[in-house]
Amino acid sequence: MRLTGKTLTVVTFLVAITFAFGCGSSSSKRETASGTLTKGPIAGATVFTDCVDDDAEANFTIDDGEYQALTNAEGRYSVRVPACDNGFVLVSEGGNEAGSDEEAPQMLAPSNAKNITPLTTLVALTPKAQQADVIAAIKALGADDFDDDINAGATPAVQFLAQSIAAATKVITNAINTGLGTDLTAAQQTAAKAQIASIQVTLAKNIAAQVVTNTAAAADKVAALNPTNLAAILKTATEKTADDVTADASFSNITLTKATVATAVDNVVAKVATAISVNDGTFAADAIADKVAESDIIDETTKTTLNTAVTEETDNAAAGVTATPVEEFVRPEVPVTTPEPEEDPTGATGGAGTNV
Repeated sequence: MRLTGKTLTVVTFLVAITFAFGCGSSSSKRETASGTLTKGPIAGATVFTDCVDDDAEANFTIDDGEYQALTNAEGRYSVRVPACDNGFVLVSEGGNEAGSDEEAPQMLAPSNAKNITPLTTLVALTPKAQQADVIAAIKALGADDFDDDINAGATPAVQFLAQSIAAATKVITNAINTGLGTDLTAAQQTAAKAQIASIQVTLAKNIAAQVVTNTAAAADKVAALNPTNLAAILKTATEKTADDVTADASFSNITLTKATVATAVDNVVAKVATAISVNDGTFAADAIADKVAESDIIDETTKTTLNTAVTEETDNAAAGVTATPVEEFVRPEVPVTTPEPEEDPTGATGGAGTNV
């Protein structure tokens, strides 16, 4: 069935990345939803609704009948829910975290998510049969749900997971950008942005798969995601991403040396653990029990430490990256998981979103 006429209000979340952005609603009767950014407000980001096709794939393009909106200084936006036969996902594009000139990585969320974060991105990219495993792993670290407002309140263990994903994504993104250089034509810049966003989504999908592999049957899911094991999870996901890039002819202009980039990611996760004081290889009881605001965990000194760690490991990763600009890139569609469309949706029309 089709979704019609509701207004969706969102606040972006970013760990990185970010990784992040917004809130969503599709299968509930809520007219609006709101949230908070996980790593400072992401201003000027485009958040759009992306209808999935009959194969449950998103094309990451704003097509006719889909809606978009820009986040404000607090990361908030309002975007209309489109009429989609097969449901939709929320997608973020661009924007900058307060105090940073780095573009935020691309994030996703199922259309019924309250917020868009690095964690909702994992859930959106996980096959429906395995989604419960990813959500259970996130909850085991002390989250109420996978789409919590991480900025307002999250356990140190949840923050560590989100910050580690963000740092790993930054390292790979920045290393590829280093390889591409800065002297690019407008067409090359557009192609580079699309290629990098596609690789970011591939990395997130591989991280989600590794979380399932390492936690689904684990008697102790907290231990399965402790600093030592999470570093191994992200390292393996990075290795798989390097293999995926190598195997895809559309990325023939980019080479990721698997061992080099994976080691850099392994290193940056260890540095994140040290920066936010969960570096004993496990989690103390308060790391999964006490929810605190992100600003209480990631203060200005810690932000500087995290940024330094990303810079250092970007340099190490860049030694294993070769990239040359291309004039055109056709982004592949990606399978996503959305809730079942509503059969009889109700709600007000309108909002700040733009119909494209």
